[in-house]
Amino acid sequence: MLWPTICKDNFFRDLPTILEYAKTLTYKPDYNTPGERSENTFIADSSFFYSSTASIVALLYPNDWRNLRWSGEQYFQRIPSHHLGEGWVHRDTAELSSVVYLKGGPGTGTSLYRPKGTKVGKGAHVYPITGDSLKIKENYLKDPASVKKSDYLKALKENNDCYHKTVTVEAFPNRIFIYDSSQFHGAHYVQETPSDRLTVSTFLTSIAFTDGTMLHYPLSESHRARQ
Repeated sequence: MLWPTICKDNFFRDLPTILEYAKTLTYKPDYNTPGERSENTFIADSSFFYSSTASIVALLYPNDWRNLRWSGEQYFQRIPSHHLGEGWVHRDTAELSSVVYLKGGPGTGTSLYRPKGTKVGKGAHVYPITGDSLKIKENYLKDPASVKKSDYLKALKENNDCYHKTVTVEAFPNRIFIYDSSQFHGAHYVQETPSDRLTVSTFLTSIAFTDGTMLHYPLSESHRARQ
């Protein structure tokens, strides 16, 4: 891993304005994640992408962020309050992942996990992706009526039982949770909550100095410092 785990409250300066902005976006099913996602703001609204992600990069490099460039993907995501079960434990293919909770509260949020030994769940985002559990997951996200609830929950349990939960962050509004994309993680939420789960998910694929200077990574430097 290259990046530390960070949790910060009061991420956006004006949360009500962000909530109103979220209402103006068009959402579509993603079929790989629960609920619906907006367009990638990196493409659809680059000014929002860079202003919001600058705050993320500044948490990692407070003295240097103005001299850095970065790219990635960012989506507003809505998950209905009646969504079945917990999130699937998985890891992302970016370098750095983060989630800002726009609506949430106690009982909802994100957890980090560690595999039990060398066993990895069948639905995890590692390659090659195979297994009946993954097919059940994909079919349920495309058409919930096509999969028995009992089969979906069984496949979800088989996947998530391969991991130990190590960290849990609750989804208080305007809290950001940042973690290395290679860390296994999954969403958790109380079933039948009063409102849908609304988040901003960001996946940074590259961070570099604008002049080509070599970038040092926080965790790597931490390991060197104690040798």
